[in-house]
Amino acid sequence: MMVIQAVLFVLLCVAAVIFCKYFSHHMAGRLLVLAIGLVLFVFILFPPLAHRAAWLLGVGRGVDLIFYLAHAFLLILVGMLYIKQKKQQAIITELIRNISIDRAHRQDNHRP
Repeated sequence: MMVIQAVLFVLLCVAAVIFCKYFSHHMAGRLLVLAIGLVLFVFILFPPLAHRAAWLLGVGRGVDLIFYLAHAFLLILVGMLYIKQKKQQAIITELIRNISIDRAHRQDNHRP
């Protein structure tokens, strides 16, 4: 195994663990990321397979195919993080609204 393969393998494993542990609670998201991660894992370990797959898909080299798949993987992760952040923002807005309304009602009840 070449040094770069080991480095890429470790980074891919770390990314998968972080994603599964902290970011995705939806099965579809996990399956999509798992599928892309497995393809990247196989291509990193077996570069000739990546080269053959790239040739079949009309991409010049196997490393280019890995590069494109890695970018797709990252774009999906960024999209999922954005969606999660927007949901959290909506929840926080709703909570603040409810707290403000509750405080206003309490202040109105204490006035003579």
